[in-house]
Amino acid sequence: MATNHTTHYDLNQWQATDQVLRTDFNADNAKIDAALAETAAAIPSILTGTYTGDGEEVRTISLPFSPRAVFVCTQWGETSYYSPGCYYGYGGLALAGKPARIVYGGGGSVSSADFITITVSGFQVVCQEQSGIKAYSNVRNEVYHYIAIA
Repeated sequence: MATNHTTHYDLNQWQATDQVLRTDFNADNAKIDAALAETAAAIPSILTGTYTGDGEEVRTISLPFSPRAVFVCTQWGETSYYSPGCYYGYGGLALAGKPARIVYGGGGSVSSADFITITVSGFQVVCQEQSGIKAYSNVRNEVYHYIAIA
């Protein structure tokens, strides 16, 4: 049995005169295994990918996990563009419960549209137009890049 133990995980530290026991090694290995599992669970999963827009009004991009955050941009790195009278939203950052949203206040009125929304199985993108807003995170034949964090 070990005389001393490590500070953080209470692992055995033998002195030259200590009797070494197999059960001490097994107990240490169980502590190390548990600590590694806890550490691995705390590291977020990160997934990168691309999709080509299909022009559908609403489209779900499936992922192997429910993300906490998703960032989308065009293959040129664009997330938005403004021209007089219209705001274009191609990508941006969406968080769980906080979709990427375009807000445009032209002509005395305010319009808004969610254009990237996190779902349980991935995220949704759109190709929609309304007064002063073009939510274009799913334009036909446009290539988009994304990074998703679990």
